[in-house]
Amino acid sequence: MREKFYKIVVSKYLNSSSSVLVVGAGPVDIKVFNDLGFKKVQFTNLITNKKFGKIKYANMQNLTYADNSFDYAVAHASLHHTSKPYKGIYEMYRVSRKGILLIESHDNFIMRLLIKFNLTEDFENSSIKYSGLAINKGGVDGTNIPNYIYRFTKRELTKFSKGLDFNKSHKIHFDHYLSLDNIESKFGKGFLDQILKFVTVKLALIFFFIFKKQKNELSFFLKK
Repeated sequence: MREKFYKIVVSKYLNSSSSVLVVGAGPVDIKVFNDLGFKKVQFTNLITNKKFGKIKYANMQNLTYADNSFDYAVAHASLHHTSKPYKGIYEMYRVSRKGILLIESHDNFIMRLLIKFNLTEDFENSSIKYSGLAINKGGVDGTNIPNYIYRFTKRELTKFSKGLDFNKSHKIHFDHYLSLDNIESKFGKGFLDQILKFVTVKLALIFFFIFKKQKNELSFFLKK
């Protein structure tokens, strides 16, 4: 489901002829940009694997690329793995000429309620089991320590963007999306579990159809 949202916002804001830096990249990122026909994409991560040769080593909190090296910089579900997520955003802004695109979890009342009832994670213990690139290395800053899942609000990102460059005015766009993957994974395979899962998912779909801005996935596109 997240891959679908990823493709939607990339297609909406980026041109396939653009040069793109993807930080915290993995197999999903490669698939999305390949499927959309992008040719000038640099995939980077703290963790590299020969199986995914397109991914080069880079620390998103301290990128070695010069200012304005790429048209766009993109981070999909990776900033919350860093110890300094806003440093990562600043670095993405610095190396991009035209703008940045972030896709992360949305911090809202519903999400905090789900954490309280253990329907989603607060610290991402699941990340160290298998990161998509390596086992036991998907935690904070590429270690085996489970990272805190830093979830963003629109207000936070708007305030931060105002201080990035006082000489430029920015256009900001937000999109919301509903992913029920984490909730669905909490239910077992028994008959009663499947009934509860069906009811829970249906109620969630109805609720989020009414309260669209409470959805758990948030994208942030900043155009310079």
